[in-house]
Amino acid sequence: MDIHPDSLPREQTCCFTGHRVIAAGLRDDLTAAVDLCIKELYHAGYRYFITGGALGFDTLAAAEVLRAARFDADIKLILALPCRDQTARWTEMPGYLEHLRRYKQILGLADCVIYVNDFYTDTCMQERNRYMVEHSSACVAYYSGYARSGAGQTCRMALAEGLDLFNLWDSVDHAASGISKAKN
Repeated sequence: MDIHPDSLPREQTCCFTGHRVIAAGLRDDLTAAVDLCIKELYHAGYRYFITGGALGFDTLAAAEVLRAARFDADIKLILALPCRDQTARWTEMPGYLEHLRRYKQILGLADCVIYVNDFYTDTCMQERNRYMVEHSSACVAYYSGYARSGAGQTCRMALAEGLDLFNLWDSVDHAASGISKAKN
């Protein structure tokens, strides 16, 4: 089945947004929470799952969608990427090659890839977030409440557009990792 990016059935589409850093001790619990959320959304009629291609929660969510798609062929992963050269700025981070390898693997396995811009611009991340919200009826987030973040921006957009918002932040035990909910 070919997926046309402008014809995604919004009522069957969910996007993901979340922070780029996930404490190692929380990864397994968050993965389980994402897996359960995908199953619940699938049973509610969702078939298309959009992630933004960033490190952290986007990558974790994409991997879980791909895992679920192995068992249910009608589950589709859509990547909405801010620009074609998204990884150009990753070279300075620790573990760059592993992050790039995982990104390319997900890119190759996605059912559809949408590039919001050809090259990085000051607004390409916000445009990507807007695309995801405008093409979805639900949003799964891993959002601490910190207002000055892309996850926060996407959650605010989702609420303003009337999307069902499921925040998995409280589904994992941050206190055990010494992480607290951010104050706005």
